[in-house]
Amino acid sequence: MDRRRFLKFIAIAGIISAALTPFIYDIYIKKRPKEELQEDLKPPEEPKEILGILKPKMDTEYWTAYESPSEHGLSLAWGEGYLWLADIYDGTIHQVRETPDGLEIIGFWDLRINPSNVFQMRDITFDGKNLWSVDWGHIQRHNMETMEIEFDYSEDNQNPPWENMHHLWSIAWDGSYIWTAPEQLNRHNSVDYHVEAVYPSGVFPMNMSFRGEGELWISDSVYGFIYRLDMSQLPPQGYPRKDIDTCDCYDLQAEIPPEAYPKIIGVYSIIERPYGIAWSDTNLWVYDLATKMIYKIKKLPDYPLDPKNDYLKEEKYTVPGEIMGEVVWTKDKSPYLIEGLHIPEGSTLIIEPGVKVYVKGEVIVQGTLRAIGTPDKPIIFTHAEWDKYAYGSFFFGDPNHEKVYSEGEEASASILKYVVIRYFSGMGIEISNCLPTIQYCTLEKNMGLLIDLDAGNYTSFKFIGNKISEGGDGIKMEIGPEANISEIIIRENVFTNVNGAAIYIEYRSPRPLKVMVEHNIMDHIFGASNVFDGSFEVVFNNNLLNDLVAYRGFMPSRSYRNEFKYNYLRHIFQAAIQLDEPESYGEVEVKYNTVIDGIVDPSFGNPNITVEYNNILFSPEIEAWPTGPINGLPNNWWGTSDIEEIKKHLYLENGKLDPILDKPNGVGFVRGRVIEKNTGKPISEAEIRIEDRTIYTSVTGEFFTSLRETEDMIEVVAKGYPPKNIELEITPATIKEIEIQI
Repeated sequence: MDRRRFLKFIAIAGIISAALTPFIYDIYIKKRPKEELQEDLKPPEEPKEILGILKPKMDTEYWTAYESPSEHGLSLAWGEGYLWLADIYDGTIHQVRETPDGLEIIGFWDLRINPSNVFQMRDITFDGKNLWSVDWGHIQRHNMETMEIEFDYSEDNQNPPWENMHHLWSIAWDGSYIWTAPEQLNRHNSVDYHVEAVYPSGVFPMNMSFRGEGELWISDSVYGFIYRLDMSQLPPQGYPRKDIDTCDCYDLQAEIPPEAYPKIIGVYSIIERPYGIAWSDTNLWVYDLATKMIYKIKKLPDYPLDPKNDYLKEEKYTVPGEIMGEVVWTKDKSPYLIEGLHIPEGSTLIIEPGVKVYVKGEVIVQGTLRAIGTPDKPIIFTHAEWDKYAYGSFFFGDPNHEKVYSEGEEASASILKYVVIRYFSGMGIEISNCLPTIQYCTLEKNMGLLIDLDAGNYTSFKFIGNKISEGGDGIKMEIGPEANISEIIIRENVFTNVNGAAIYIEYRSPRPLKVMVEHNIMDHIFGASNVFDGSFEVVFNNNLLNDLVAYRGFMPSRSYRNEFKYNYLRHIFQAAIQLDEPESYGEVEVKYNTVIDGIVDPSFGNPNITVEYNNILFSPEIEAWPTGPINGLPNNWWGTSDIEEIKKHLYLENGKLDPILDKPNGVGFVRGRVIEKNTGKPISEAEIRIEDRTIYTSVTGEFFTSLRETEDMIEVVAKGYPPKNIELEITPATIKEIEIQI
């Protein structure tokens, strides 16, 4: 090491040692006693003090997987011989170097504990001198000593405006220019960082990294692919923005000439849910949101390593004929290979449990589909080729959106139960003017569930026991004024690692619609979690909302009644419960919830809004709690009964604090999973009996509910197994996680 670099190491080590405290280590690095940490804080004898180490967890021919310092999304960058890690939620940056023992942490900045001008880091890159990050409509250059932002370019600076900058997710440096991406690729000039050229990406960028100037590597946010793009043949001036503006980015061929797209020269399926991505001099590094591990790729595979990437390998398969009348697809003829599938009106397709269908094109159901699998023998629809998705959606209804199938008619009589749908280019399930039954299904690596009801008569829509993960939205419903439906029930589902909203419902009729959302698990959601736009009576109880990194937790309907009780909300980046413009709300009741590290809007004096008997808690290192006036939140528990201590952290009008609870509200929570003792397989539809109520496990065997301190016993009843009683010790404001073997 030359003298200049050695002195640079000494300078950086001094800055880091002065900035860090034992408390930060205790929370974020080693979680060790302060006495031990004081030893670590002694003046380092080495040029770089080792603040912690991320141990290798698994090693294969293709990759080495290291533990992560975070449970959230991590963006990656490579610079000056180090790997840089940025946490999208916690606002932390780690600087690490690889050693035979693991990834040594030699730099750490917590931009939440030490208040800074950093809002959110969705992706990071290194330009040879500085670290850059991307936020909502902003690209930001960081000071390498403090990591605060020393230069910011905003969408507001762009003239003419380029509205798609608002949803930026990715940033990369090609050696000469900064590039960003929401869906299209933006090249910024090197003077004022104005967008000077725009190109369609053809994929769904989450994070990205250049390898040299000509290759752009993208972690895809929907299918879990890593794409390698050739950027060397693109016209330097880009393409007129009006052409890009006409692109519906879910129809990647819309009105854009083929030569506008970068050429895809490599597709890799290495891990389940790639997020952060960076190239060192010799290796690709990727962070996996599914396993929460950092992967050093030693060898790029020519076949899929992602365990969910199931594709056609068998030499024997059945190519079915046209669906006319009643047709049965049997297990003994599985697997089936189809270019596409059309079930016309008047026809019925019945699929037996355990059948696997490999798909290349769209599935259209106008008649009736009865696909009823079992927990042991699910019916699977997936792509035929491992590096290509099935083009189109799994569609129910009239593809011309003209005919309506009311309850019991044609497509509305369809049933999907224990069906797995993966790798469709459009929606996992798309529904137009009909309502099939969907229960205990799994939608992965596609764009989620879209329901569009312009007309028709339906008693209810029940979405129960399903899992939606690793893709676009969860459930999005658009209901017009001519559609008659009395209630929507969304219960006991699991939503995890989706890019958009978990539940988003638009309703355009003045008649109030009852919506019940109960006992759902919503984990790692990258969009608005729950939005109800229209005239609703919403009951939103006993749900888990964890790690919502991009938007709000609960946005109630502005009309009629909203009941929000017994929910657990943790790490909601913006408002956990948003009640802005309170004068426009009907009745809103927010009670018996636990909110950790999230803002709860007060009533602002609206007598129709009640926010009380909640636990509203913040991590000790967060100095400033809610950002707005807090008056209007009486009778809540703030983690302490010391009024003066509470006042230090809150913004209070006239210094007045509403009455507080002197202890937690007495409500705890349990997140459980029921599995078979001998095999470890999940048990779905198991009854979880708790005094006066019964809930059921999802397709993954999971369940979530609140429990009062007096409720210390649950009974598990599953078909084919003896009942089992579980005694629990409930602590208010906390989640008890359990695995129940039967």
